[in-house]
Amino acid sequence: MNYDTRAVNEAAAAAGLPNGRMIGASKTAYSRRLPRNATVFNATITDESGAGLWRGDLDLTLDEAALAALARVLGTTLCVFYENDARRLGIKGEPAGFADAVLRITASGESTTSDQPARRLARNRAGRLVRRTAPISSSSAGRETEE
Repeated sequence: MNYDTRAVNEAAAAAGLPNGRMIGASKTAYSRRLPRNATVFNATITDESGAGLWRGDLDLTLDEAALAALARVLGTTLCVFYENDARRLGIKGEPAGFADAVLRITASGESTTSDQPARRLARNRAGRLVRRTAPISSSSAGRETEE
C-alpha cells in the first residue's frame, strides 16, 4: 500500500508520536530510570507489506494506546521492529521477518507481541506492556512503570 508521507507524519504527531521522536537524551539513563518499561530505541514501524511508516524511540509501556490510535487512523496493522530487525526487511533473498516484530497492532486495536524469547513482553497488573524479567511479586507489580 502506498501512503502519503505527510499524512502519516501528521497522524503520528496527532497520536503523540512525532516522526524521529527521542524519548530521552540518553538511552542508558532512560532505561535505568524505567528498567521494566518496554522500550524500543530507534524503532521502525511498518505496515504488513513492509512499507516503512515511522522511525523513532518508543516506550511500549506508555505508547501502546497511541500506536493503536495511529493504526486505527491509517486503517492498517502496524508492526514495530527493533532497529536491526527492520534493516533486514525487504533484503533480497531474506524472509520478510514479520515474526521479528516486537509488537503488531491492528486497526481495531488488538495487539500481539513476539513469542521469541529475547523479545518477550508481559503485561503488568495495570495491563501495560513491560519487559519480562524474573516473576513479579504481588507487592511490587507495576511499581517500576509510570502510571
